[in-house]
Amino acid sequence: IPIQVALEAGVPVLHALGNQSPGYNTAAQPRSPRYWIGPSSDWNGEILRQNGYAPARIETLYPGARIDRFFRFFLPDPSRLRICFAGLVLPYKGPHVLIDALGRLHGAGVDFTAEIAGDCPDPDFLAKLRAAAQALGNADRVTFAGFLDRAGLSALFARNNVLVFPSQ
Repeated sequence: IPIQVALEAGVPVLHALGNQSPGYNTAAQPRSPRYWIGPSSDWNGEILRQNGYAPARIETLYPGARIDRFFRFFLPDPSRLRICFAGLVLPYKGPHVLIDALGRLHGAGVDFTAEIAGDCPDPDFLAKLRAAAQALGNADRVTFAGFLDRAGLSALFARNNVLVFPSQ
């Protein structure tokens, strides 16, 4: 693996991870004091440890964002509730919790729209989310935007007035 090549050349490696898998199995993990893992959350780091990954050091490196790219002088129109979610569309991020909450809003007569943005590597999970939104009467209120680049995220945040993080 390229990590091993760098380590053999004496180069220290900080492997930044945004998910639960470093891209190799535990048997192939580097055994060097110069190999560190920087997961994007404490939870990811704990999952790595539980799964048997044991680099010389694991320390959380929270991802940052250039907030200047998302700043707005004027807030979105508050006359209608517009909700958005941006993240991986996977169970541990909780989009199904959001779909359930949107069903409750609909049941209470609250007028809203919702946008769910992000990659979904599990087509069956995405299909279940779409079906749940439809079953709850929200097929015309909930859109699934898929992956958005920085400009797309900026536009998403500009047109919505509530950003949710239903992570579990």
